[in-house]
Amino acid sequence: FQNWAQYILCMEYLSKMTDEQTLVLYSGHPLGLFPSNKQSPRMIITNGMMIPNYSGPDDWEKFNALGVTQYGQMTAGSFMYIGPQGIVHGTTITILNAARKIDEKSKDMSGKIFISSGLGGMSGAQATGCSPISTAFKSGSLNFIPQKPDTIARSLAIGNPADGYYALKVMEETNGAAEMATDQEIVDGIKMLAESEGIFAETAGGVAVACLKRLVDNGIINSDEETVLFITGAGLKTIEAIENEMNPAIKISPNAEEFMDEFSKLG
Repeated sequence: FQNWAQYILCMEYLSKMTDEQTLVLYSGHPLGLFPSNKQSPRMIITNGMMIPNYSGPDDWEKFNALGVTQYGQMTAGSFMYIGPQGIVHGTTITILNAARKIDEKSKDMSGKIFISSGLGGMSGAQATGCSPISTAFKSGSLNFIPQKPDTIARSLAIGNPADGYYALKVMEETNGAAEMATDQEIVDGIKMLAESEGIFAETAGGVAVACLKRLVDNGIINSDEETVLFITGAGLKTIEAIENEMNPAIKISPNAEEFMDEFSKLG
């Protein structure tokens, strides 16, 4: 949510809705209860709605300040990811591609069993500029000190996480680990993933790659183990974080002919 008014209104709708209604949220704004049926989702959420010609970082900051758009992932975070069957597309594609990495002939998940828990220790990966949980875990404490975020990984810039204690407790009980990545390590992680796998990840993905590298370097994860890294955020969401690491952007008018002309020059 972007403000308490949205939260209070949403709670009001949730308290009186029936199993034949669906609540629609648009970038944190509750649009109302709409007629549906018992088999329909109880809530439909959409975030980050932007027009391509006006979707640069400065445009997003302005629209976010006006309260008409919101960073993707934040609404699910407001609900602490309780019952989010809603992230259907990204979850499906991620799991399917994981299956393809194991079995290149896989066209779907037929004949395979996907186990989502009980796979060992739960570990944490945070950006150094906002790492209250990782800092506390490394110091041997279950009580974290809130931090003021200062990192390029904006989707992970939560300095006072509501479930921080519980995350630390699970990490301790499962013999997990915790690591942190500097901004430069995040950028290096994004570049490494792009160069080795052809995947352009956002800054949160860079954190995951960089922290995995640290865990391997520190001997916590064996380098010869097969490790699956879930990367679900596209790099276009945080393009400003790496623009200084890339060749100058080619700017064109919004038409196919000009795009094909510039594309052909790339060889």
